[in-house]
Amino acid sequence: MNATALLVSFFLACGSHGQVRDTTRHFRIPVPELESSGTSVLVLHDVSVPNNRPVTLRAYAVAPDSSRILLGSGGLPAIAPDAKGSTTHPMIRISVTSGLRRWLEMARGATQVDIEVKTEVLPDTAGPIPWSVGRAELVPAQ
Repeated sequence: MNATALLVSFFLACGSHGQVRDTTRHFRIPVPELESSGTSVLVLHDVSVPNNRPVTLRAYAVAPDSSRILLGSGGLPAIAPDAKGSTTHPMIRISVTSGLRRWLEMARGATQVDIEVKTEVLPDTAGPIPWSVGRAELVPAQ
């Protein structure tokens, strides 16, 4: 791999989202108005993952006591084990209704929620994978 590719990979992995290592991204986003029977979706924009490994994205809301409440998850399949490069998905939608309601019960009156998005790969995968996400938002399901 040449020096330019290394630098580009480094800067993609170190965006401005409070990233921890290469498996976690953090976002602080507004809490949407929820109707009693409505559902909510976490929308992840511009998600880039490698073409050679399947990835599961798990989203958590960080509670006031720093515990994590699972909001939901979504999977992205690999193209092929020997595929090169990465694919950017413009939008990944994860249903988060029940987890978000549990978080809202713990964080009464909060107007913002800290969201943690983690990647999980197969146990036989060596090391963390390079991935990125542009932004996140909570929206009512349509």
